[in-house]
Amino acid sequence: MATQQVRASFTFDQIPVLVNLGLISVAIDGFDDLVDADGYKDAWSALKDFFRQLHGMGSCILAGRDTFFDQQGFVERVAGSGIELDFYQASFKEVTSAAGAAYLLKNGFDQHDLDKPFFKRMLEDGAYTLRPVFLRTVIQQRSTDLGATSKSFRGQLIASFIAREAEILRRGIFDSEPSVDVESELYGVFQEIAADMSSRESDEVDPEFVAFVCEVRLAEKISNQSLDKLKFKAGSIGFLQQGRPGFLEFPHTEIRNYFLAQHIFYELKDRSIPLALQRSVLGTDFLETCLDALEDAREGKVYESAFEYLQVLIGIEGAATRLRNNACALFLVSLSCSEIDICRYESLHMVEAVIRGVARCGSIKKSDIGIFDLCGSDISSIDFSDVLVAKAVVDDETVFGSSRPSIACLNVGGKNERKTLRDPKEISAWLDAHSRMDVRDNALIETEYTAYFRKVCRKAHRQFYMCEYDESPIGTLLSSPLWPVIRNILVRFDRISFEENKQTGGNTQRLVHIRNAMGLLFPEESDEDADLPGNFGPLNS
Repeated sequence: MATQQVRASFTFDQIPVLVNLGLISVAIDGFDDLVDADGYKDAWSALKDFFRQLHGMGSCILAGRDTFFDQQGFVERVAGSGIELDFYQASFKEVTSAAGAAYLLKNGFDQHDLDKPFFKRMLEDGAYTLRPVFLRTVIQQRSTDLGATSKSFRGQLIASFIAREAEILRRGIFDSEPSVDVESELYGVFQEIAADMSSRESDEVDPEFVAFVCEVRLAEKISNQSLDKLKFKAGSIGFLQQGRPGFLEFPHTEIRNYFLAQHIFYELKDRSIPLALQRSVLGTDFLETCLDALEDAREGKVYESAFEYLQVLIGIEGAATRLRNNACALFLVSLSCSEIDICRYESLHMVEAVIRGVARCGSIKKSDIGIFDLCGSDISSIDFSDVLVAKAVVDDETVFGSSRPSIACLNVGGKNERKTLRDPKEISAWLDAHSRMDVRDNALIETEYTAYFRKVCRKAHRQFYMCEYDESPIGTLLSSPLWPVIRNILVRFDRISFEENKQTGGNTQRLVHIRNAMGLLFPEESDEDADLPGNFGPLNS
């Protein structure tokens, strides 16, 4: 087949001779996809026959996933076959942070993009996103539909990788099962794996368990032959890599946490209490990743149903302390994107809590929080009363209101400073300098437009593109009657650009990009916007 596709003047049976003579090299890509109902028996047999015909001469490249070669014992199989050959193994690893940044800048991104929080984390040395396959996926997303949906960037990156894996499985396993939603099933498999890891407090999973999850989810949906293929393939399925011998793991805890958060939301939607809320303490890393899964869950009805039940759990008298505290922490995360008008909570006790973006109106009373991560948040609309915080983590973008919690230790991080404050006077001075005082005396009285403008800019800071006038949560934000006024101001100051996105169905979406959104919110910290008047720059002009 391959010789016909390249219109070669030689046939398949002549290939071993040409390889022997060093005239051509053979590359077999996706060897791990050559699975059938009996596993890789036929593929191994054909490969050994081909090697024997080479008589130890020439070169051959086999490409596949590390998990496949490790689980199949490739080296041992070849060594036990009696075939003479020299074997070399190479793996793709992460590139350096500098190389990753240079690659993105060369392929359509600019420095403003790389200064965004997501890209800073993505380009940290050792990050899983510095692997070639993920960097290429980021480039593809940027050139196609980056931001054209309400999914977070991490959500889009994962969705793109899931779609790639689903296409591979369709060709090799689900080709005779057109009714199966392969992407949805993959999400379900990874969610179950993440939930199992959480319940065992482990970062690893047995390949047999992966095969078991596939069987449970798909036994009634596909033929026995396709199911057998999938079970053999399960050990080298995408998003799982080799951990210690005999075990698999996710490339990074961020990905595991993303799927775990999805699992929790779906469990809550079905009015079931997830084990993760009962047994674990939800930490800052999980809660931050949870924000992305939360935004992505809003595309369906998962979000509304999950948080309706979450409120029920919070209100249950006598509920287990860990369950209630975790439920409270989840709800605080949701304040920046919740559709609930006003949230009032009392007597909350949380080990860790996170808020990002502009929080909606609410009140927290008679509560204590161990670590309160407020980086990149605006909590000026929250009324704090008798709230004790052992340690608050803040940055240049954190905004308080006239009502604040009592903070024992303030960890300050940002472009120009990184310090820890414990003196009450120093803490109070820092809070005063980063507060929006909603009072009558000589202070900024927030208008409806400035509140909306702030929310749009903070969303634009996290998401490169936003879509006007669609049914997603982001589109709903830009469907406000206030948006045309804000848009015209941004056009006047040349801070907004538009791009048409042609969808698969033929519809056209209008994508919006606000340049340096944080500079508009904090002009005094931006060289570009230092001369803009007022706290909200062009809005007040």
